[in-house]
Amino acid sequence: MNQLFLGLALSLALLCSGCFHHTTGQPIDPNNVQSIEKGKTTESQLVQMFGEPTTWYDHGDGSRDLVWNYNQSMSDITSLSDSNKLDRLTVTLRGGVVESYKYLPHGGKASGGKYVPQAPATQKSGG
Repeated sequence: MNQLFLGLALSLALLCSGCFHHTTGQPIDPNNVQSIEKGKTTESQLVQMFGEPTTWYDHGDGSRDLVWNYNQSMSDITSLSDSNKLDRLTVTLRGGVVESYKYLPHGGKASGGKYVPQAPATQKSGG
């Protein structure tokens, strides 16, 4: 009887913990992406729309890339299924305004680094 109870308890615990959910970053709103205007949208407007970037790169020539990543992973061991959503937005700024951008919904690779607002052009991410 004790073994039956233990077996049932372990099975129930396994079923209850059968789902794994992990999210990094903030969702990237495609409507906000569509509102980006080359030559007009500023860095501060981008931060208002998308939050602080996941990472950034200063190129030393007056241009700067800001990168936002959103990663949502879900696994369900009871049905042996996985789903993974990776979104990436990369924006190149020159003179503090958008020069170009690329949005990759459901594609890209998460990366890290603490965002620091535009300062000297030689400052780089730690990531």
